[in-house]
Amino acid sequence: MNNKPLLIFPRATFNDRTKPGGKAPAYHFPSKEEQATRLNDKISELSRVLQNRTAQLRQSIEGLFPEMILVLEIRGRLDEFFKAVRATPGMEFLAEFQSEFSDPDAFFYNTEKPTASLETRVFLAMTNNKAIQELQYYWKKYLAGDHFKTGTTPFRTLFQQLKDIRPYSVQDRLKDTGLVQYLDDQRAMEREHIHFEVELAFRDNIVHNERSFNAVKKHIELAGGEVLIESRTIIQAIQYHGFIANAPIQCFDDLSESTDVSFLQAEQVMFFRPVGQVILEHDETEIDTKETALQIDNSVAPTKQHLLSTVALLDGYPLANHKRLQGRVVIDDPDLFGENYPSHLRVHGTGMASLILHGDLDDANSEQLSTPLYVRPILKAERNSEKLPQDKLFVDLMHRAIIRIKYGEGEQKPIAPNVIIVNLSIGDPFRPFHFNASTWAKIVDWLSIKYNLLFVISAGNAPEDLKIDLPHTEWKKLDLSEKQKLVIQALNQGNFKRKILSPSEAINAICVGAANDDASPGNAYPEYRADILESNFLFNAASRIGPGLGKSIKPDILAPGGRMMFRLNTLHSNPNETILRYEFSNPSNPNPPGNRVATPGSEGNLETEVYTKGTSNAAALVSGLGGQLIEVLKGIRQGDQKIEASYLAVLTKALIVHGANWMEAGEILKHILKDSGGLPAKVNPYILSYLGYGKIDGSRVLSCTDNRVTLIGYGSIKKDQGRVYRFPLPNILSGSVLKKKLIITLAWISPLNFNSGKYRQAALYVDNISNKSELSSLSRSMYDYDASKRGTVQHDILEGEKADAYIEGTDLVLQVNCREHASGLDHHVKYGLAVTLEVEEGYPSGQVHYPFH
Repeated sequence: MNNKPLLIFPRATFNDRTKPGGKAPAYHFPSKEEQATRLNDKISELSRVLQNRTAQLRQSIEGLFPEMILVLEIRGRLDEFFKAVRATPGMEFLAEFQSEFSDPDAFFYNTEKPTASLETRVFLAMTNNKAIQELQYYWKKYLAGDHFKTGTTPFRTLFQQLKDIRPYSVQDRLKDTGLVQYLDDQRAMEREHIHFEVELAFRDNIVHNERSFNAVKKHIELAGGEVLIESRTIIQAIQYHGFIANAPIQCFDDLSESTDVSFLQAEQVMFFRPVGQVILEHDETEIDTKETALQIDNSVAPTKQHLLSTVALLDGYPLANHKRLQGRVVIDDPDLFGENYPSHLRVHGTGMASLILHGDLDDANSEQLSTPLYVRPILKAERNSEKLPQDKLFVDLMHRAIIRIKYGEGEQKPIAPNVIIVNLSIGDPFRPFHFNASTWAKIVDWLSIKYNLLFVISAGNAPEDLKIDLPHTEWKKLDLSEKQKLVIQALNQGNFKRKILSPSEAINAICVGAANDDASPGNAYPEYRADILESNFLFNAASRIGPGLGKSIKPDILAPGGRMMFRLNTLHSNPNETILRYEFSNPSNPNPPGNRVATPGSEGNLETEVYTKGTSNAAALVSGLGGQLIEVLKGIRQGDQKIEASYLAVLTKALIVHGANWMEAGEILKHILKDSGGLPAKVNPYILSYLGYGKIDGSRVLSCTDNRVTLIGYGSIKKDQGRVYRFPLPNILSGSVLKKKLIITLAWISPLNFNSGKYRQAALYVDNISNKSELSSLSRSMYDYDASKRGTVQHDILEGEKADAYIEGTDLVLQVNCREHASGLDHHVKYGLAVTLEVEEGYPSGQVHYPFH
């Protein structure tokens, strides 16, 4: 087929944003009398509780200031409460969290849908005696029905919606952190001391931050631990203050409120978390492969190789002398992780670099990345594995790495200033995403907007065995479609354990899940293992699922992550169950299927390749596609128009998703999940958690064809503004009965409000075009229009084959709109728009003429 270049939309015209309909839910709240009965004692006792807690901690350490983190739990919505807190003497706003949806009760319920779950929000505030007295003063005014002066009215609303009020607890400091599982793992390895992250309540005041740090440091030392002073990190932009500590593991034996370990109860602590993460275990065999990597010293100015790089890999140390990587990677190792990184352990970084540069080595149609790949090692070799270092915080590693790339350190210039895409094929196995953005996601989101970057992040793998409630003797008798149904139903039952790993919930990044697909020649051992998921548009069974923040669509897309093989666990003792074991390929079992990648080989062998699987691979393939798209976008010239460099990141984001489609996977899941029962009638939003927008096809977004034209637009927009685009419709289509497809993708990079649980400041959307008269035959074939507007990518596919009637010269009119979501949106927001109109390939070539071709 004759490939043609992507086209640029005519310049957009300005308009006011169109405002969609809909209204906020109506809630029933308790009366003042009911609230007084429920809460009066708790609020009245706060002063005494503060005095008692301070006295208890002072028994260990003198000079502590009386402070307490207060938890205020509400039902429904309460926006802008942080402004009222900050105007209250002695009270500092710390965070707003979206919690689990709660069941209605006699006091709190939706008046229109009484059985519907209620949104729960939690506010955290640092308080002292003066702040508590102010709070008690407002409480009395509320009960008396007195007037609230301007700026304090949110307290009246708070008391109306208040479900609970209490001090912050030890369990709060551990919730959703993964520390309990981490402790179990460390005890199983008989560790006597453990490293852990301590996140402190971030304070706007430098003196308060110092005071908090010193107080918690004394508590940890009192318990026989120590603080790694050099690990202390303060990033004001994301309101983070934390460090790494080491302490005897028995300090964590009692995690109740009555523990006698004072640092667990320290009022200044927000969270305790694990540090360090194993990425991949490797064989024991040592391989001494001579390295001649293109490595740069941290004092060396960037060379042409660095300046050419548009894609960065933050991962393990790659074997840069491998035939597939030689002369193609630039390794920047200012932390000197490579000094103790044996060649045989350089597996993950080598594989990811191979996929970014070459794609799947079995894919004859795969395009190579034409620019060098910048690599910053952030993993260390330790005990025959690759893992994040235990003496450095990930948030600090990320922050320093990107500053070095885009801004420079000290007097040194940016080391790779033209990098646009950052591949992050790692995740925190102890932190599956539940409701609130992790610190890892916050740093990714902020760096995205600060340095105009597109992060591509793997969703993570869930490799645990799969249990089927069927005797394995019966399992063997089933045909493949029956086995597929049982596997998907079993996966569905364990959804909560398979949530995407942080930081892949980052809203400005692309989260990539693995499709059950690769280009390998087939199953090397069909008698021992089986590929049960038949469609290559379905997810790889080990790929983690969404949704993301605010029920946004995560993963955004799927990319080939290798066909997952299942082995029957014949050693399982229960004859009434079938246990299926995932088979991840490794160097000791290098057979297909999977993605074929470069890997360290035996001594002196620099050509070894292996088949691997997982979401890491999928993310690397997407980063490679992104690098190719950047080169395509740079080369577009249309009259005097060319694409501005500052929009390459957001346009690449839009185009990557633009090639996504559920295809038959949507229907397969719909039928199987509906048969499982317990699902809502509207099942498409549920399927989004598995497939995102679907598996991508890079060939569809790199160029146009005779039957498919793609127009791209870009710009910046402020709140309550609109940008109108006109897509000229080919005259030959008017009145023609033929299959047509319209694909619309809008992507943006949103500013952030770290004080608001809404988090995302900018909500952009394209008008719902399904009722546009110009192409009235088209209808939405998949996805969910409302869900698609909750993140930072809106993707829609409309299809039809009936005749449309429009006059010559008609344009399809689309409008990009911007509204404020979380408060404080006062910046322009960059966006990228891609629109494709495609007709069936059987239509006579050359008759579908687009005005721009």
